[in-house]
Amino acid sequence: MSEQDSLQQHQPVINWTFPLLSALHSQEAQKALQSGKWLTARELVQYELDLVNTGRITRQRWISWTSGAEVPSGDGPSIAVDTGGARGWLEQIVRDLPAAQRTMRAEFDAVVTGNLLLVPRLNSRSVTYRVIAPLNIAMAYAFVLLLDPHQPFGKDLCRCHYSACNKFFFVAKIPGYTRPRRLSCSPEHGALMDAEDAATRMVRLRKKKALAMPRKSK
Repeated sequence: MSEQDSLQQHQPVINWTFPLLSALHSQEAQKALQSGKWLTARELVQYELDLVNTGRITRQRWISWTSGAEVPSGDGPSIAVDTGGARGWLEQIVRDLPAAQRTMRAEFDAVVTGNLLLVPRLNSRSVTYRVIAPLNIAMAYAFVLLLDPHQPFGKDLCRCHYSACNKFFFVAKIPGYTRPRRLSCSPEHGALMDAEDAATRMVRLRKKKALAMPRKSK
């Protein structure tokens, strides 16, 4: 199954409030652009990471991430979303970004092309965007950004090595240290990861010593 088929299969059905290629000056389009918040490209990717990490998205974040699509009905503050193969794709990017770019980039570009309207807003310091597309297409666009060799997001993507976490995050610069944090999503998880590594090394050392001990002759 291709990435496009998987994305379409695993996402909730979304009811459009207006056609994708309708004029931006239409009343519906203007209403969609005024809802939620304008996001930087990095924030668009961070929304993807948060969704894959938790499997849920708040209604307010849904509105901020995608415009022109109705939020599914329900009483809870957040919505469960089956992200399909997204975790596996992120792991491929972390493990070998050049290989992921060769094998995945063209397919995600094909998923997005003609199915997403990206509206930029420029100010003196940055560019922010509104994504007009269903949630599955907005997710695919986050992968386009991650796989873009001209963007830093793929290189900055990391996965927490603490066994109870495994969340994806962007590399973090630590004040006072020359090397950024890439192996753990927080200092707390870094300490827990080190404790796990120490315990693993101790087990290996004991096994090595046990194998090296001379056996008693019968």
